[in-house]
Amino acid sequence: MCNRVFKLVVSTTSMFLFLLFSGMALAEVPPTDEIVIGGQMWNNWTKTSAGGSGAPTGETSGDYYRCKACHGWEGKGTEGGYVRRSRKDSRPNAGAGDGNATSRVIPWGTVTAAMITRTGTGRPITRGSASWVALDAEASSANTAAHHSGYTEGNLHPDYSAAAATQAAGGGNMPNAAMTAAQVANVVAYLNSGLAGPTPFFDFIFPAYNPVLYVMKANADADAGETYYNTFCMGCHGDPATDHNGANGGAPGGGILAYLAKDGKFSEFAHKAMWGSPDSIMTRAAMGSPTTQNITDVMRYLQILGKTGFPMDACLDGTWWGGVAKSGEGFNVEVSLNGEGKKIFNIFFYTSDPAGGNVYLMATGLVDGNAADVVVSIAAGGTWDDPTGVATADWGAGRFVVNDRGTVIGMTVTPNATQVAAGYTAVTYDLIRTTTPVNACS
Repeated sequence: MCNRVFKLVVSTTSMFLFLLFSGMALAEVPPTDEIVIGGQMWNNWTKTSAGGSGAPTGETSGDYYRCKACHGWEGKGTEGGYVRRSRKDSRPNAGAGDGNATSRVIPWGTVTAAMITRTGTGRPITRGSASWVALDAEASSANTAAHHSGYTEGNLHPDYSAAAATQAAGGGNMPNAAMTAAQVANVVAYLNSGLAGPTPFFDFIFPAYNPVLYVMKANADADAGETYYNTFCMGCHGDPATDHNGANGGAPGGGILAYLAKDGKFSEFAHKAMWGSPDSIMTRAAMGSPTTQNITDVMRYLQILGKTGFPMDACLDGTWWGGVAKSGEGFNVEVSLNGEGKKIFNIFFYTSDPAGGNVYLMATGLVDGNAADVVVSIAAGGTWDDPTGVATADWGAGRFVVNDRGTVIGMTVTPNATQVAAGYTAVTYDLIRTTTPVNACS
Protein backbone atom coordinates (compact mmCIF):
# COMPACT_ATOMS: atom_id res chain seq x y z
CA MET A 1 0.00 0.00 0.00
CA CYS A 2 2.82 2.38 0.83
CA ASN A 3 4.31 1.91 -2.60
CA ARG A 4 1.17 3.47 -3.98
CA VAL A 5 1.40 6.34 -1.51
CA PHE A 6 4.93 7.41 -2.26
CA LYS A 7 4.94 6.79 -6.00
CA LEU A 8 2.36 9.55 -6.17
CA VAL A 9 4.83 12.28 -5.33
CA VAL A 10 4.27 15.23 -7.64
CA SER A 11 6.96 15.65 -10.28
CA THR A 12 8.77 18.93 -10.82
CA THR A 13 7.03 19.43 -14.15
CA SER A 14 3.53 18.72 -12.85
CA MET A 15 4.13 20.98 -9.85
CA PHE A 16 5.13 23.79 -12.23
CA LEU A 17 1.95 23.29 -14.22
CA PHE A 18 -0.08 23.25 -11.02
CA LEU A 19 1.42 26.54 -9.88
CA LEU A 20 0.93 27.99 -13.35
CA PHE A 21 -2.71 27.10 -13.72
CA SER A 22 -3.91 27.29 -10.11
CA GLY A 23 -3.82 31.07 -10.30
CA MET A 24 -5.86 30.90 -13.49
CA ALA A 25 -8.51 28.54 -12.09
CA LEU A 26 -12.08 29.59 -12.71
CA ALA A 27 -14.44 30.18 -9.81
CA GLU A 28 -16.68 27.22 -9.02
CA VAL A 29 -20.13 27.55 -10.54
CA PRO A 30 -22.78 27.30 -7.78
CA PRO A 31 -24.82 24.08 -8.01
CA THR A 32 -28.34 24.26 -9.40
CA ASP A 33 -31.33 23.42 -7.23
CA GLU A 34 -31.56 20.07 -9.06
CA ILE A 35 -27.97 19.19 -8.13
CA VAL A 36 -28.53 20.19 -4.50
CA ILE A 37 -31.64 18.01 -4.29
CA GLY A 38 -29.68 15.18 -5.90
CA GLY A 39 -27.03 15.56 -3.22
CA GLN A 40 -29.72 15.27 -0.57
CA MET A 41 -31.13 12.24 -2.37
CA TRP A 42 -27.78 10.49 -2.13
CA ASN A 43 -28.26 10.63 1.63
CA ASN A 44 -31.92 9.61 1.65
CA TRP A 45 -34.20 10.04 -1.36
CA THR A 46 -37.40 9.48 0.65
CA LYS A 47 -36.99 12.72 2.65
CA THR A 48 -39.14 15.73 1.80
CA SER A 49 -36.21 18.08 1.10
CA ALA A 50 -34.91 15.43 -1.32
CA GLY A 51 -38.21 15.40 -3.22
CA GLY A 52 -39.52 12.28 -1.54
CA SER A 53 -42.73 11.50 0.28
CA GLY A 54 -41.79 8.89 2.82
CA ALA A 55 -40.37 5.42 3.07
CA PRO A 56 -41.57 2.57 0.87
CA THR A 57 -44.45 0.76 2.52
CA GLY A 58 -43.30 -2.49 4.08
CA GLU A 59 -39.62 -1.61 4.32
CA THR A 60 -38.49 -1.59 7.92
CA SER A 61 -34.95 -0.24 7.59
CA GLY A 62 -34.16 3.07 5.90
CA ASP A 63 -30.65 2.08 4.92
CA TYR A 64 -31.97 -0.40 2.35
CA TYR A 65 -33.00 2.38 0.00
CA ARG A 66 -30.26 4.94 0.65
CA CYS A 67 -27.71 5.36 -2.15
CA LYS A 68 -24.85 5.92 0.27
CA ALA A 69 -25.53 2.62 2.05
CA CYS A 70 -24.04 0.51 -0.74
CA HIS A 71 -21.89 3.01 -2.65
CA GLY A 72 -20.49 4.91 0.32
CA TRP A 73 -20.74 8.62 0.96
CA GLU A 74 -18.08 9.35 -1.65
CA GLY A 75 -19.30 6.72 -4.12
CA LYS A 76 -16.25 4.47 -3.96
CA GLY A 77 -17.87 1.42 -2.38
CA THR A 78 -15.35 -0.77 -0.58
CA GLU A 79 -12.55 1.35 -2.06
CA GLY A 80 -13.56 4.25 0.16
CA GLY A 81 -14.82 5.00 3.64
CA TYR A 82 -17.15 1.98 3.76
CA VAL A 83 -14.39 -0.59 3.25
CA ARG A 84 -15.10 -2.17 6.65
CA ARG A 85 -18.79 -1.35 7.12
CA SER A 86 -20.56 -4.43 8.39
CA ARG A 87 -23.71 -6.01 6.97
CA LYS A 88 -26.53 -6.30 9.50
CA ASP A 89 -30.24 -7.03 9.54
CA SER A 90 -30.73 -3.26 9.74
CA ARG A 91 -28.47 -2.25 6.86
CA PRO A 92 -26.62 -3.36 3.73
CA ASN A 93 -22.98 -2.54 3.12
CA ALA A 94 -20.72 -1.68 0.19
CA GLY A 95 -20.14 -5.33 -0.63
CA ALA A 96 -17.51 -6.27 1.96
CA GLY A 97 -17.58 -10.02 2.52
CA ASP A 98 -20.80 -10.72 0.63
CA GLY A 99 -19.31 -12.85 -2.15
CA ASN A 100 -20.23 -10.35 -4.87
CA ALA A 101 -17.15 -8.67 -6.34
CA THR A 102 -19.14 -6.25 -8.52
CA SER A 103 -17.70 -2.78 -8.07
CA ARG A 104 -19.86 -0.20 -6.30
CA VAL A 105 -17.70 2.68 -7.60
CA ILE A 106 -19.82 5.32 -9.32
CA PRO A 107 -18.88 6.18 -12.93
CA TRP A 108 -18.88 9.93 -12.32
CA GLY A 109 -19.99 12.05 -15.24
CA THR A 110 -21.50 9.17 -17.21
CA VAL A 111 -24.45 8.13 -15.04
CA THR A 112 -27.79 7.54 -16.79
CA ALA A 113 -31.35 7.32 -15.52
CA ALA A 114 -31.43 3.58 -16.27
CA MET A 115 -28.52 3.05 -13.87
CA ILE A 116 -30.65 4.58 -11.12
CA THR A 117 -34.02 2.96 -11.73
CA ARG A 118 -32.77 -0.56 -12.62
CA THR A 119 -36.15 -1.32 -14.17
CA GLY A 120 -36.65 -5.07 -14.21
CA THR A 121 -33.07 -5.77 -13.09
CA GLY A 122 -32.87 -4.55 -9.50
CA ARG A 123 -33.95 -6.46 -6.42
CA PRO A 124 -37.54 -5.95 -5.27
CA ILE A 125 -37.54 -3.30 -2.59
CA THR A 126 -39.22 -5.63 -0.06
CA ARG A 127 -36.19 -7.90 -0.31
CA GLY A 128 -34.11 -5.39 1.59
CA SER A 129 -34.33 -5.99 5.32
CA ALA A 130 -36.47 -9.03 4.52
CA SER A 131 -33.47 -10.64 2.85
CA TRP A 132 -31.66 -11.00 6.16
CA VAL A 133 -31.54 -14.51 7.60
CA ALA A 134 -29.78 -14.78 10.92
CA LEU A 135 -27.50 -17.71 11.65
CA ASP A 136 -29.15 -19.95 14.19
CA ALA A 137 -27.47 -21.97 16.92
CA GLU A 138 -27.42 -25.09 14.75
CA ALA A 139 -25.84 -23.35 11.74
CA SER A 140 -27.24 -26.05 9.50
CA SER A 141 -26.41 -26.22 5.81
CA ALA A 142 -29.80 -24.81 4.89
CA ASN A 143 -29.59 -22.03 7.46
CA THR A 144 -26.02 -21.11 6.50
CA ALA A 145 -26.89 -21.06 2.79
CA ALA A 146 -29.94 -18.86 3.45
CA HIS A 147 -27.86 -16.50 5.55
CA HIS A 148 -25.19 -16.01 2.90
CA SER A 149 -27.74 -15.73 0.11
CA GLY A 150 -29.67 -13.05 1.99
CA TYR A 151 -26.44 -11.34 2.99
CA THR A 152 -25.59 -10.81 -0.67
CA GLU A 153 -29.12 -10.13 -1.86
CA GLY A 154 -29.66 -7.28 0.57
CA ASN A 155 -26.63 -5.50 -0.90
CA LEU A 156 -28.01 -5.53 -4.44
CA HIS A 157 -29.29 -2.34 -6.10
CA PRO A 158 -33.07 -2.02 -5.71
CA ASP A 159 -35.49 -1.62 -8.60
CA TYR A 160 -36.65 1.97 -8.21
CA SER A 161 -39.09 1.95 -11.14
CA ALA A 162 -42.85 2.31 -10.84
CA ALA A 163 -43.63 -0.80 -12.90
CA ALA A 164 -45.98 -3.09 -10.96
CA ALA A 165 -44.60 -6.19 -12.66
CA THR A 166 -41.11 -5.35 -11.47
CA GLN A 167 -42.14 -5.35 -7.82
CA ALA A 168 -44.52 -8.29 -8.07
CA ALA A 169 -41.98 -10.80 -6.79
CA GLY A 170 -41.54 -8.69 -3.71
CA GLY A 171 -45.18 -8.18 -2.94
CA GLY A 172 -46.54 -5.82 -5.56
CA ASN A 173 -45.92 -2.19 -6.42
CA MET A 174 -45.65 -0.67 -2.98
CA PRO A 175 -46.50 2.97 -2.37
CA ASN A 176 -43.38 5.19 -2.47
CA ALA A 177 -41.27 2.33 -3.84
CA ALA A 178 -40.24 4.36 -6.84
CA MET A 179 -38.38 7.62 -7.27
CA THR A 180 -40.26 10.23 -9.24
CA ALA A 181 -39.03 11.14 -12.70
CA ALA A 182 -37.86 14.49 -11.29
CA GLN A 183 -35.89 12.73 -8.55
CA VAL A 184 -34.17 10.45 -11.04
CA ALA A 185 -33.20 13.49 -13.11
CA ASN A 186 -31.94 15.27 -9.99
CA VAL A 187 -29.69 12.47 -8.76
CA VAL A 188 -28.30 11.98 -12.28
CA ALA A 189 -27.54 15.71 -12.42
CA TYR A 190 -25.78 15.46 -9.06
CA LEU A 191 -23.67 12.45 -10.05
CA ASN A 192 -22.62 14.09 -13.31
CA SER A 193 -22.07 17.59 -11.89
CA GLY A 194 -18.36 17.38 -11.18
CA LEU A 195 -19.14 18.44 -7.60
CA ALA A 196 -19.88 14.93 -6.34
CA GLY A 197 -17.65 12.08 -5.32
CA PRO A 198 -14.15 12.15 -3.84
CA THR A 199 -12.27 14.17 -6.48
CA PRO A 200 -13.40 17.68 -5.43
CA PHE A 201 -12.30 17.05 -1.83
CA PHE A 202 -9.58 14.39 -1.66
CA ASP A 203 -6.45 13.64 -3.66
CA PHE A 204 -6.18 10.13 -2.22
CA ILE A 205 -8.20 7.81 -0.01
CA PHE A 206 -6.33 4.84 1.47
CA PRO A 207 -8.80 2.26 2.86
CA ALA A 208 -5.96 -0.09 3.93
CA TYR A 209 -5.50 2.19 6.93
CA ASN A 210 -7.85 1.75 9.86
CA PRO A 211 -9.31 4.31 10.23
CA VAL A 212 -9.34 5.17 6.52
CA LEU A 213 -6.63 7.69 5.66
CA TYR A 214 -7.64 10.80 3.71
CA VAL A 215 -5.26 13.07 1.81
CA MET A 216 -6.97 16.40 1.17
CA LYS A 217 -6.62 18.35 -2.05
CA ALA A 218 -3.17 19.92 -2.37
CA ASN A 219 -4.66 23.42 -2.29
CA ALA A 220 -6.48 22.89 1.03
CA ASP A 221 -5.98 25.92 3.28
CA ALA A 222 -6.28 25.17 6.99
CA ASP A 223 -6.33 28.86 7.98
CA ALA A 224 -9.21 29.54 5.61
CA GLY A 225 -10.90 26.41 6.94
CA GLU A 226 -10.67 27.67 10.51
CA THR A 227 -12.26 30.95 9.52
CA TYR A 228 -15.07 29.20 7.66
CA TYR A 229 -15.70 26.79 10.56
CA ASN A 230 -15.84 29.64 13.09
CA THR A 231 -18.29 31.52 10.89
CA PHE A 232 -20.70 28.78 9.82
CA CYS A 233 -20.11 25.67 11.98
CA MET A 234 -19.20 26.91 15.46
CA GLY A 235 -22.74 27.92 16.36
CA CYS A 236 -24.07 24.36 16.15
CA HIS A 237 -20.98 22.23 16.76
CA GLY A 238 -19.07 24.44 19.18
CA ASP A 239 -15.32 24.83 19.53
CA PRO A 240 -13.86 21.57 18.20
CA ALA A 241 -10.83 21.77 20.48
CA THR A 242 -12.64 22.52 23.75
CA ASP A 243 -16.32 22.30 24.63
CA HIS A 244 -17.60 21.11 21.18
CA ASN A 245 -21.07 21.89 22.51
CA GLY A 246 -23.06 24.22 20.31
CA ALA A 247 -26.74 24.74 19.66
CA ASN A 248 -27.24 21.12 18.57
CA GLY A 249 -26.43 19.79 22.04
CA GLY A 250 -22.97 18.49 21.30
CA ALA A 251 -23.81 16.30 18.32
CA PRO A 252 -22.09 14.35 16.97
CA GLY A 253 -21.39 12.57 20.24
CA GLY A 254 -18.01 13.45 21.67
CA GLY A 255 -17.56 16.38 19.32
CA ILE A 256 -16.59 16.84 15.71
CA LEU A 257 -12.96 15.74 16.20
CA ALA A 258 -13.94 12.48 17.91
CA TYR A 259 -16.41 11.84 15.10
CA LEU A 260 -13.80 12.45 12.39
CA ALA A 261 -11.35 10.12 14.12
CA LYS A 262 -13.68 7.19 13.38
CA ASP A 263 -13.39 4.99 10.31
CA GLY A 264 -14.49 6.63 7.08
CA LYS A 265 -16.03 9.72 8.63
CA PHE A 266 -14.32 12.32 6.44
CA SER A 267 -16.35 10.89 3.53
CA GLU A 268 -19.58 11.47 5.43
CA PHE A 269 -18.46 14.88 6.63
CA ALA A 270 -17.58 16.07 3.12
CA HIS A 271 -20.99 15.08 1.78
CA LYS A 272 -23.11 16.45 4.61
CA ALA A 273 -21.12 19.67 4.92
CA MET A 274 -21.44 20.28 1.19
CA TRP A 275 -25.07 19.31 0.64
CA GLY A 276 -26.69 19.42 4.06
CA SER A 277 -28.66 16.76 5.89
CA PRO A 278 -32.21 16.12 4.58
CA ASP A 279 -35.13 17.50 6.57
CA SER A 280 -32.89 19.10 9.20
CA ILE A 281 -31.60 22.53 10.15
CA MET A 282 -28.28 21.58 8.53
CA THR A 283 -29.01 23.13 5.14
CA ARG A 284 -26.62 24.53 2.54
CA ALA A 285 -27.93 28.01 3.29
CA ALA A 286 -27.26 27.60 7.01
CA MET A 287 -23.71 26.53 6.18
CA GLY A 288 -23.02 29.51 3.95
CA SER A 289 -23.68 27.69 0.64
CA PRO A 290 -20.13 26.29 0.66
CA THR A 291 -17.96 25.53 -2.34
CA THR A 292 -15.91 22.35 -2.56
CA GLN A 293 -12.88 24.50 -1.68
CA ASN A 294 -14.58 25.66 1.53
CA ILE A 295 -15.27 22.08 2.56
CA THR A 296 -11.74 20.94 1.76
CA ASP A 297 -10.32 23.85 3.75
CA VAL A 298 -12.49 23.03 6.78
CA MET A 299 -11.53 19.35 6.65
CA ARG A 300 -7.82 20.19 6.51
CA TYR A 301 -8.23 22.49 9.52
CA LEU A 302 -10.03 19.77 11.49
CA GLN A 303 -7.58 17.13 10.31
CA ILE A 304 -4.64 19.08 11.68
CA LEU A 305 -6.49 19.90 14.90
CA GLY A 306 -7.53 16.29 15.44
CA LYS A 307 -4.21 14.79 14.27
CA THR A 308 -6.05 12.54 11.81
CA GLY A 309 -3.83 13.24 8.83
CA PHE A 310 -0.99 11.08 7.56
CA PRO A 311 0.30 9.21 10.65
CA MET A 312 3.84 8.49 11.69
CA ASP A 313 4.08 4.78 11.00
CA ALA A 314 6.19 2.17 9.22
CA CYS A 315 5.29 3.70 5.87
CA LEU A 316 7.91 6.35 6.62
CA ASP A 317 10.72 3.81 7.06
CA GLY A 318 13.66 4.38 4.73
CA THR A 319 16.12 7.07 3.73
CA TRP A 320 15.50 10.80 3.51
CA TRP A 321 17.55 13.91 2.76
CA GLY A 322 17.32 17.65 3.23
CA GLY A 323 17.16 18.62 -0.43
CA VAL A 324 19.79 20.33 -2.56
CA ALA A 325 20.70 22.86 0.15
CA LYS A 326 21.51 19.97 2.51
CA SER A 327 22.80 17.45 -0.02
CA GLY A 328 25.67 16.36 2.24
CA GLU A 329 23.31 14.99 4.87
CA GLY A 330 21.46 11.69 5.06
CA PHE A 331 18.70 10.43 7.34
CA ASN A 332 17.41 6.96 8.20
CA VAL A 333 13.88 6.75 9.61
CA GLU A 334 12.35 3.84 11.49
CA VAL A 335 9.02 3.72 13.33
CA SER A 336 8.77 0.84 15.80
CA LEU A 337 6.91 -0.28 18.91
CA ASN A 338 8.31 -0.10 22.42
CA GLY A 339 7.70 -2.66 25.15
CA GLU A 340 4.35 -1.08 25.98
CA GLY A 341 3.13 -1.29 22.39
CA LYS A 342 3.47 2.46 21.81
CA LYS A 343 4.89 3.79 18.55
CA ILE A 344 8.40 5.22 18.67
CA PHE A 345 9.87 7.50 16.01
CA ASN A 346 13.59 6.90 15.47
CA ILE A 347 15.81 8.91 13.14
CA PHE A 348 19.54 8.63 12.58
CA PHE A 349 21.32 11.35 10.63
CA TYR A 350 24.75 11.90 9.23
CA THR A 351 25.91 15.49 8.96
CA SER A 352 28.85 17.78 9.68
CA ASP A 353 29.97 19.36 12.93
CA PRO A 354 30.82 23.08 13.26
CA ALA A 355 34.47 22.35 12.48
CA GLY A 356 33.68 20.52 9.26
CA GLY A 357 34.11 16.98 10.50
CA ASN A 358 31.58 14.18 10.20
CA VAL A 359 29.09 13.66 12.98
CA TYR A 360 26.37 11.11 13.75
CA LEU A 361 23.16 12.14 15.57
CA MET A 362 20.36 9.96 16.86
CA ALA A 363 16.86 11.03 17.90
CA THR A 364 13.96 9.11 19.38
CA GLY A 365 10.58 9.93 20.89
CA LEU A 366 6.98 8.81 21.30
CA VAL A 367 4.69 9.26 18.31
CA ASP A 368 1.67 11.51 18.74
CA GLY A 369 -0.46 11.16 15.60
CA ASN A 370 1.62 12.69 12.83
CA ALA A 371 4.36 14.12 15.04
CA ALA A 372 7.03 13.18 17.56
CA ASP A 373 8.96 15.21 20.11
CA VAL A 374 12.40 13.66 20.40
CA VAL A 375 15.53 13.62 22.48
CA VAL A 376 18.65 14.03 20.33
CA SER A 377 21.96 12.34 21.17
CA ILE A 378 25.41 12.63 19.60
CA ALA A 379 27.89 9.84 19.09
CA ALA A 380 31.68 10.16 19.17
CA GLY A 381 34.77 8.10 19.77
CA GLY A 382 35.84 4.74 18.50
CA THR A 383 38.03 3.80 15.56
CA TRP A 384 37.68 1.64 12.47
CA ASP A 385 39.40 -1.27 14.19
CA ASP A 386 37.88 -0.69 17.62
CA PRO A 387 34.34 0.71 17.69
CA THR A 388 33.95 -0.10 21.39
CA GLY A 389 35.09 3.39 22.26
CA VAL A 390 31.93 5.00 20.85
CA ALA A 391 30.02 6.99 23.45
CA THR A 392 26.80 9.00 23.22
CA ALA A 393 25.94 12.27 24.90
CA ASP A 394 22.90 14.48 25.13
CA TRP A 395 22.79 16.92 22.21
CA GLY A 396 19.40 18.60 22.59
CA ALA A 397 15.78 18.19 21.54
CA GLY A 398 13.69 18.28 18.40
CA ARG A 399 10.32 17.82 16.75
CA PHE A 400 9.48 15.93 13.57
CA VAL A 401 6.12 16.29 11.79
CA VAL A 402 5.02 14.35 8.69
CA ASN A 403 2.96 16.27 6.14
CA ASP A 404 -0.55 15.23 5.15
CA ARG A 405 0.76 13.38 2.08
CA GLY A 406 3.48 11.33 3.77
CA THR A 407 6.11 12.77 1.44
CA VAL A 408 7.80 15.39 3.65
CA ILE A 409 8.96 15.33 7.27
CA GLY A 410 9.41 18.73 8.85
CA MET A 411 12.39 18.78 11.20
CA THR A 412 13.34 21.21 13.96
CA VAL A 413 16.30 20.39 16.20
CA THR A 414 17.65 22.63 18.96
CA PRO A 415 21.03 22.06 20.68
CA ASN A 416 21.44 22.32 24.43
CA ALA A 417 23.76 24.88 26.06
CA THR A 418 26.78 22.57 25.89
CA GLN A 419 26.35 22.00 22.17
CA VAL A 420 25.68 25.68 21.51
CA ALA A 421 29.01 26.40 23.14
CA ALA A 422 30.55 23.88 20.74
CA GLY A 423 29.19 25.86 17.79
CA TYR A 424 25.91 24.09 16.97
CA THR A 425 22.78 26.13 16.17
CA ALA A 426 19.07 25.32 15.90
CA VAL A 427 17.90 24.35 12.40
CA THR A 428 14.50 23.90 10.76
CA TYR A 429 13.95 22.41 7.32
CA ASP A 430 12.05 19.70 5.46
CA LEU A 431 13.26 16.17 4.81
CA ILE A 432 12.36 14.59 1.48
CA ARG A 433 11.96 10.87 0.85
CA THR A 434 14.54 9.13 -1.31
CA THR A 435 13.40 5.49 -0.98
CA THR A 436 10.10 3.65 -0.81
CA PRO A 437 9.32 0.79 1.59
CA VAL A 438 9.21 -2.63 -0.08
CA ASN A 439 6.75 -4.27 2.29
CA ALA A 440 3.12 -3.33 2.74
CA CYS A 441 2.46 -1.30 5.85
CA SER A 442 -0.45 0.37 7.57
